[in-house]
Amino acid sequence: MEQGKGCPCSMWPVKGDVHMIFLFFAFVRITGYNDYITIPGYPEIPVLRFYTQDTAGLDIKVEYAESLLKEPIYPHQPPRRKDLPPPPFYLKKSVYATDKFIPEELYSIKKLGYRNGKPLFLVEVHTHRYNPAKSILRYPKDVHIKGVKGVKRKSIYSVLFVGREEYLKKINDLIVYRLLQGYKTDTFVVNTTDTSIIRQGIMSRNPDAVVLVGDVDVIPTFTDTLSGCYGDLYYACDSLSFSFFVPNRIYGRLSGDTTTIVDVMDKVFQYETSNGYKNRCYFISSTDSYWHAIPESTHAYAMRVLRARGYVCDSLWGYYSSGTPIDEAFTDGRGLIVYSGHGYSGGWAGPSFTIGDVYDLPENRKPAMVWSFACQTGQFRYSECFTEALTRAKDRAGAIAFGATNYTYWDEDDSLERHMADVYIPEWTIGEIIDTSKLILLKDFADDTTMMRYYFFAYNIIGDPLLKVHSGKERQVAYSEPPIYFPITCTLLLTAEENSIPVPFYAGFYQSGTPVFDSTTNGSLFVDFSGFDTGYVYYYMGADSALPGFGRFVLIPGGVFLKEDTSWVNEDTLVFSSVHNYGNMNADTVTILMHSLSSGFTPVPETMPVYNIEAFSLDTIVYSYMLEPPFPSNVEMEMVFRSETDEWRDTVSLKLPVAEFQVKRERDIVTQNRYNYLEFEITNIGNKTAYNVNIRFDGDDGLYMIGGNYKFSTIPPGHKERVWLAVIPQSIEEHYIDVSITSSTVNYNERFIYLTGIPDTLAIYRLVSNITTGSIMLEREGKGSPVSVELEYRDITGRLVRSVTYVSKGNIVDTPLLTQGIYFLSWSIQGYRWTRKIIITGR
Repeated sequence: MEQGKGCPCSMWPVKGDVHMIFLFFAFVRITGYNDYITIPGYPEIPVLRFYTQDTAGLDIKVEYAESLLKEPIYPHQPPRRKDLPPPPFYLKKSVYATDKFIPEELYSIKKLGYRNGKPLFLVEVHTHRYNPAKSILRYPKDVHIKGVKGVKRKSIYSVLFVGREEYLKKINDLIVYRLLQGYKTDTFVVNTTDTSIIRQGIMSRNPDAVVLVGDVDVIPTFTDTLSGCYGDLYYACDSLSFSFFVPNRIYGRLSGDTTTIVDVMDKVFQYETSNGYKNRCYFISSTDSYWHAIPESTHAYAMRVLRARGYVCDSLWGYYSSGTPIDEAFTDGRGLIVYSGHGYSGGWAGPSFTIGDVYDLPENRKPAMVWSFACQTGQFRYSECFTEALTRAKDRAGAIAFGATNYTYWDEDDSLERHMADVYIPEWTIGEIIDTSKLILLKDFADDTTMMRYYFFAYNIIGDPLLKVHSGKERQVAYSEPPIYFPITCTLLLTAEENSIPVPFYAGFYQSGTPVFDSTTNGSLFVDFSGFDTGYVYYYMGADSALPGFGRFVLIPGGVFLKEDTSWVNEDTLVFSSVHNYGNMNADTVTILMHSLSSGFTPVPETMPVYNIEAFSLDTIVYSYMLEPPFPSNVEMEMVFRSETDEWRDTVSLKLPVAEFQVKRERDIVTQNRYNYLEFEITNIGNKTAYNVNIRFDGDDGLYMIGGNYKFSTIPPGHKERVWLAVIPQSIEEHYIDVSITSSTVNYNERFIYLTGIPDTLAIYRLVSNITTGSIMLEREGKGSPVSVELEYRDITGRLVRSVTYVSKGNIVDTPLLTQGIYFLSWSIQGYRWTRKIIITGR
């Protein structure tokens, strides 16, 4: 037993009704004990807590010895909410005046719910008891505990997908994928927003895991009047009582509409079937100057645990601005990304990373598990909160996101992250990780039932709770996947190799009813489809300690079967299309007809014969096209393959090489004599050379212009041309300038606003961006002497909220430290004033 001196209470703000002041407190920490009494104001007395699923036959005995403490035991302090200042020091006077040993009973038992179909109890054994008035601690000489029925890892055999029919159809691939993984899958089609009806439907089916499919407009969530939170917990609980908040099943929500839900699903497959980046974990700590040490120490612990398991960890220490930038980590790919600090519904507040930043990430097909220990980042009642954006952003960001719908607390977040790191184990699902970690958290803070209920409700999984943790070092097994189309009358050969060596594997197939499974030990498997029908068939291939392969193909009748495989276009307007005969018979003579589905596009010729396309082989046809206004760049056409007896149809999409232009105003004003010269940069951002390019500038009636017509014989892709326009100032007002660019296949127009009548000597500053997470930049045009620039910020009511003056001869960067919202920024130079609306998205 260690008795350490705590901090003097004079270092803390003291709550008003405390008359019992001690110079020092004792922290009692016992080797092997991780649990303490967690009632605010009560002494932090060590206890022993454990779970059991049966109390019959439970036998607990403790033999005590006594020790006199020099200082009173430190009182447990109130929870420290992340968005508030530290709470005042709290000591419960009546408890510290008690002249008896507390707790009084030897042990206590709480029933929390059910686990794997059996009751779940939390037992608290009072191995230490304390007399506050006499400062005597009773500690155990001997502890005798028998009859504990230990709690096993949550069993997950069955999964229920819940949603409207149109949503469930969109994620049918995921439902079948889980079926072929060995889960018993079922669907519950809901046509109501009545949460009680939905919940009863889930309870009657009693799955081990439930996946809600859709946003809250189709499957509403619950508001817990006792904790003040909302969340999906009650869909996983069979009881609604105050103390029964431990879920009977794991749960999560695929949040999105019928379009984005497909992107959410696709990232599950990307995470579970791709390799190479998931052994890397990344941790981001708060910029908070007061509290940053807590997430830093928590992250340091988590990284030690994960490194011991072979993971590679890096971090960003926000307070010190030291480490890997957030966007770089997402772009390079991380299996796990963890943030702890301040947040809001739109993102992380410091270091800042917002919904906009999520959508600005490149599509790298390397989604991460994201844990967000921050206030309100999981407020999925918003049209789109941060955790939803992470999972909805196509082919990037997060495969799942774990975040809170309400405010969170420093110590509780610290404990929860540590427990989640402890059970971040390959082959565990994220649902099991959260479920297990919340149970351990409940054991840590068992005395504060209200707070634990709050945490169980507030933190939710946005994504598939069955997503599995990977080591990132799984075996590299290459599977021979079935072709897109395969004749039902033939036998399919599947193989699996590791470093070109055949390895044992298993395969599953599903069309309807019961899936069919088979396996081999020699790396080759012959599959007969005589028991199947023509149409779609799903397949799943797996090997021990390797990631799976999954997809679907189409069983076709025996004979000839023609489809367009791929098409591409070169700059000489030639189209190359691969025609694939997936059938098991040769195609002797085929006529191909091509019908344009896009205005302005005509294939040439529209009909052509093809001879002798052998079974299971490809042939390439070459043709051209003509373009007319509106000169489309993306076109579609119908391709019809016609033999003497059969006909097949395909829709072909083509991206044509076209010239596309971007116009950028390089410098608004270069003053010389009475003329203002405007410089424009014209860039061909397309993939085709533009020929006979005409550029014309036109202005309104109040703007006198000199020049404004340019011709270029060619502008190749990526090439830039600079052109100048001279105007004579007429008055101090805004005018428009129209830019028109035409060529044989391009008709481009854009309008620019120009402010005339500014003195030759006036320095001009332009706002670089009107959307910022913290700082704004005013960019100076050209160089010159220092000038005084006055900045004023006003909120949407017109109230002045910040004023500052800079003397500068270059660019100006100002950090206004304003809360997120819409403001109007004005800057004044020598009596001239500019005003722009700005949006601050974070601090």
